[in-house]
Amino acid sequence: MPFHAVSTFGNVRVALWRPDETSEMLLSQAAPSRRAEYEAAIAGMSEHRRCERLAVRLLLERLGVDAAIEYRPSGKPVLRGGSRCISISHTKGWAAAAVADTPVGLDIERWSDRASRVVRRFLNEKELPLLQGSDPDRMATLLWSAKESLFKLLDAPAVDFARHLCIEPFRFLPESGSGTFAARERRTPQQRECCVTYAAYPDFVLTLAAFS
Repeated sequence: MPFHAVSTFGNVRVALWRPDETSEMLLSQAAPSRRAEYEAAIAGMSEHRRCERLAVRLLLERLGVDAAIEYRPSGKPVLRGGSRCISISHTKGWAAAAVADTPVGLDIERWSDRASRVVRRFLNEKELPLLQGSDPDRMATLLWSAKESLFKLLDAPAVDFARHLCIEPFRFLPESGSGTFAARERRTPQQRECCVTYAAYPDFVLTLAAFS
């Protein structure tokens, strides 16, 4: 399946791809002026990783990005020249990319019970009651994704998800499809307030984190 969709969440534009093409097929869809750059970016990778990395770059093209991706020592992707902010994510069968004028963290996670099995690794005591609704597996997946997006937004070393990334109480309504809730980071001296936006898709949940 080729390029899927572009959605707008506030001032953030997000593109989704469900790639089932080979890396050669994906590379053929790139702008001719970018192919050599993309070939260098995937050199030595497995076919799976090649497809993930190419899909993200094609998504950024769809979002109007015309700058090369560089990686900070932390692994965070940034655009050469720093004109805009980006964030990228992969989950089984999907790739996503976000572009904004201000820092943003993006994550996508397939619905499963994996997060439910390790909740005490990433939730604090004040957050555990959030799991008491009718669908704790989905809530755990959403909260894990939210903390992943907050972690990407923060881009700081030695972040403890349970202690440093704190989500305020909110009500998750799966039937609504989307929503927002407040969070705070306690890793830096600023201890900044954050806003998390989520969108529930049939296969996965998408979260976006930004500073308030």
